[in-house]
Amino acid sequence: MREPLFHASTVETREFQILTKATRRVVFVTSPPFPDRNKIVLLALYPPRQADENKPYDNATSRNLSKFGLGNGWYEWVDLLPYSPNGLSGDMNLKLLGVWAQTQSGLGHALDQFWRFTTVVVGEATVGNNNTICYVAGTIMFSVFMDLFARGVFTMVQTISLKLGIYQFSTQEGHLFIGVVGQNCVHPSSAMMARGRPAASAR
Repeated sequence: MREPLFHASTVETREFQILTKATRRVVFVTSPPFPDRNKIVLLALYPPRQADENKPYDNATSRNLSKFGLGNGWYEWVDLLPYSPNGLSGDMNLKLLGVWAQTQSGLGHALDQFWRFTTVVVGEATVGNNNTICYVAGTIMFSVFMDLFARGVFTMVQTISLKLGIYQFSTQEGHLFIGVVGQNCVHPSSAMMARGRPAASAR
């Protein structure tokens, strides 16, 4: 096990600084699985501003995804820090969040996030969907994902496309999933940010 980068008191301070930007804990309710429809699970940092756990698609990023044909129920949001920002999503200190994610507290949240992701994978497998796709959104989540991989939380089965960063992984229980992971896997909201409207991003 890797040693945490900060002592407990420092970790608690950093986590408090992050959570003061949030309103409440929000873990989105996932939609039921449907046969012959392999779901995409987006591993992201935190829910959109003032989110409702029963409305995972009621945000600017999800509405943007729908324009590309990715409708409700075809994908799920599973967040590392399941707390909804009080103000704009852009108010969250990503640099601070990235440092916190490397601590013991961040690891605990990462393991919880992966467990929530795994429950989706298992649910999909019950209806014959054995290729649930995991999209690791953004550089911080890439670091978190790779840290869990290094710790043996899941293993790689095969490389599907090294160029595109597509791999098949297996959980410790033997549940298979497809991972789209790499430094170039940007968060879906980055397109809006690139157009010069950071305040418009709800994620």
